[in-house]
Amino acid sequence: MKIKNETLIDLCFIRSVGEGFEKEIDELLQSMFVEQHLYWYLDGKQAEGANIVVAELRGMSTWESEEDVLNFLENQAVPQFWEYLQGYQIQVFAAKKGSANCGSR
Repeated sequence: MKIKNETLIDLCFIRSVGEGFEKEIDELLQSMFVEQHLYWYLDGKQAEGANIVVAELRGMSTWESEEDVLNFLENQAVPQFWEYLQGYQIQVFAAKKGSANCGSR
């Protein structure tokens, strides 16, 4: 059984103005993150002729590092994901097995 690790992913998507961008991003995320226990909040807005959606993903995953998340994205993301993605921030806080303080003085 793999240990679950706290995972924080922020993604920024941008495209030219049009309807339904938040919904499209939500559907992309739903199709990609099926097996991880991540939940997300989308913040969409329009500025200077563009739609902008910032996705904040939070939860527990089996990834052990930021590199694991990037490898997953490279293998799973569809072309639209890469077309819209303009920036990201990834943090994975690996769970520790046991504790040095447990039962010791």
